[in-house]
Amino acid sequence: MALMQPQASDNLNSPSHSLLHRIFAADAAASVKTINIDSSSNVGIGTETPNNKLTVSGTADITGNLNVGITTGNARVTVFQDTAGTKGLFVDFDASTGNAFTIDGEQTTSSVMVMEADKLTSGRGILLNMDNTAMTSAIGIKVVNDVDSAGNTWTGNLAYFYSDNTDTSSRKLVDIVNDDAASTGTILLGLQQDAPASSISASDSNTTWGAASIANASLQWLASSLTTGRAVSIYSNASSVAARELVRITNDNAAAVGVTPFIIQQDALVNTNFKLIATFGTTNIYESDGTTAEGNLTGTLGDICFNGSSVNGGMAFCDANGTNWTDM
Repeated sequence: MALMQPQASDNLNSPSHSLLHRIFAADAAASVKTINIDSSSNVGIGTETPNNKLTVSGTADITGNLNVGITTGNARVTVFQDTAGTKGLFVDFDASTGNAFTIDGEQTTSSVMVMEADKLTSGRGILLNMDNTAMTSAIGIKVVNDVDSAGNTWTGNLAYFYSDNTDTSSRKLVDIVNDDAASTGTILLGLQQDAPASSISASDSNTTWGAASIANASLQWLASSLTTGRAVSIYSNASSVAARELVRITNDNAAAVGVTPFIIQQDALVNTNFKLIATFGTTNIYESDGTTAEGNLTGTLGDICFNGSSVNGGMAFCDANGTNWTDM
């Protein structure tokens, strides 16, 4: 069935007409069929070959809500999908410039975008796949806190990750992976803080972990495959002479008598009886097994050895390169 462009002589407002008394403006100059219904009940607007229940060739303006796959919805666009393995919303953008997906929420005082994944026990809430070797300067996700036209700035969070799932399965709220050993110039996370404030703030104020454990840490670095380089590097090349600190560890509660601000655990031995604990400039700090004198350790001038002195539990310093040690 095809509905031809109505002519001036058509009486579409007749009570007996099948178009339910709708009035179409006459346009004798029209040369194509504007509305088509084929044998499969597919409706085409602006096209004579509709491929789906509704095919529109041209721009469609919708002033109400658009509900897809569901009879009711409380949003301007609602997409409902309950078939496993399929996509609820798919955007295919092949242009060399422009944006595949843009959300303009500059007037909202609430959340611009909310994703709920209450049933997620595996997989990812967001998966960004940039599997293209030509993307040498691309940015996967960019969040900008800029001043708007009225001079207002944000006071909330640019990114907020929240989990209230009681499932005990191992999972991560954020997972950043560089899965190509050849990409040696890749930095997984770069932070630039130009304001006089913290770059990273980790809070565990809502936890009651009890005994200390590396599995329950505010910040955790795993470097089990590290053979060169550093697990953590803190570097400053600022020429300013202003007083500042590169690292500070503070226990600011006098009642927290069980807190140890800093612990180093070294299980590797530099020889049978001694461990290298730390290096400050050219000075090495060693620890003895408690029964072997530091004279069995070859050091350099200025090195210090704990628990190897002739004094029980004492320490000694190396006063010359080699095995010359003096109790302290």
